[in-house]
Amino acid sequence: MRKIIFAITAGLVLLICSCGKDNTPAGIPVRYLIQGADNYITQINYTDSLGNPHFVNDTAGFNGGDLTIHVLQTPFYPTLGMTVNNIGPSTKYYTLAIYVNGTVTKYTNFAVPPNAINTSAPLKDTIQ
Repeated sequence: MRKIIFAITAGLVLLICSCGKDNTPAGIPVRYLIQGADNYITQINYTDSLGNPHFVNDTAGFNGGDLTIHVLQTPFYPTLGMTVNNIGPSTKYYTLAIYVNGTVTKYTNFAVPPNAINTSAPLKDTIQ
């Protein structure tokens, strides 16, 4: 009987303790977004949460063109850029954007003509 009462009490304590937890990541949310992301993108470069440059070779490594990191120290200098190899017959259009705390702080449009390889100018921001 004691074991059953202990097990029920322990379960209730764990339940109560876990209900108050906030699972929101710490830090400032910085969202990198590439609208129009597709398989023609051959490289994406961005600043990771530690301030280091990071490169991925396709949108799968960039969460399909939409990646959020959480910055713990400021100043922080988010950067986003990409290279596209447009082997298609028409111009490809993209929008690169940086969001800080859910608000767009920087964005640019980027077009790549047919049968061309273009690298965007890096989109840069500063978080103080």
